[in-house]
Formats: sequence, structure tokens, C-alpha cells
Amino acid sequence: MLPLPVFIPHFIWCVAAARDFIQKNRFNSFAPERLSVDAGWFVDGSSYMSAIADALEGAKEEIFIADWWLSPEIYMKRPFVDGDYWRLDKILQRKAVSFCCLPD
Repeated sequence: MLPLPVFIPHFIWCVAAARDFIQKNRFNSFAPERLSVDAGWFVDGSSYMSAIADALEGAKEEIFIADWWLSPEIYMKRPFVDGDYWRLDKILQRKAVSFCCLPD
């Protein structure tokens, strides 16, 4: 068991760190509202897939994909007027060559 003088500052620090989560928050949420967050609202799949395609194109080092059932032939931007340019497999192939991960 910690001596009392050591425990009290730690307890005060814990309460101060959790203050945002134990007070009443907007919409009765368990978490406080966070400002300046890189998040966006997507109403439909088209705008979401377009944002993902832009993020993939902007990737500089790594791309991590977690999916239950991935279809690489999906068109990320619609309507697909540029041929296969915005197909997921083509985007990943371009990025793999630029990352120097795939042998020619």
C-alpha cells in the first residue's frame, strides 16, 4: 500500500485527467466535445469512397487496409470516366510502385 502523502497527488492527478469524462457533456455523451478534429460526415458511399481514394493517393509511406471482404475491382470515384484510373486495385498498384514495394 502506498503511503498517504504519495497517494494523494496521484489521486488528484487522476481526478483532473478524468474531469472531462465525469462531468455532464453535450447531448449527455460520455465523452467531451472535441474541436479541431480531422473527421468528416459522409451521407452516402459515393463521397466516402471518393475521400478514401483521395487519402490513398495522398499516402506517402504506408497503406493499411482492414476489411472483411475486399473487392479490389471496386471503383472508388464515380462516375468512372477516366477508365480504370480510380479502381482500387489500380490505385494500390500505382502506390506500390511509388513506394518501391513491388518488383517489376
